[in-house]
Amino acid sequence: MEAEWTTIKKVYTVEPRKLRILCLHGYNNTSDIMMYQMQNFINTMGDLCDFSFIEGIRNAKEAPIKYFVDRGIVPPYKSWMINKYIPYRNMPDGTQEVAISKTQANFENVIESIYFIIDYMNRQ
Repeated sequence: MEAEWTTIKKVYTVEPRKLRILCLHGYNNTSDIMMYQMQNFINTMGDLCDFSFIEGIRNAKEAPIKYFVDRGIVPPYKSWMINKYIPYRNMPDGTQEVAISKTQANFENVIESIYFIIDYMNRQ
């Protein structure tokens, strides 16, 4: 007598999930500014993606560009890390040039920012 082999198919249904995007703003910005800048993208992709905006952990010294200040975005402006070295040098003609070779390894709070982001992601 031959053994009958029965194939059992298990059907798994997985609820489609949205892509989660962590949005980190730039220097002397806020999450409100970044949200404003990304508004068209958010409106376009909102059905497919969830966007999380978080604030940098350090206060920035400078204000953002006048455009955002004029839109009513108020301090404190934030940063993820602080550059200890001003990466510009004055040229003889009065212009400024970026001194790229000296910008490496001159940032503070990089590790703290990474831990902050990891902690945020673990809580989500």
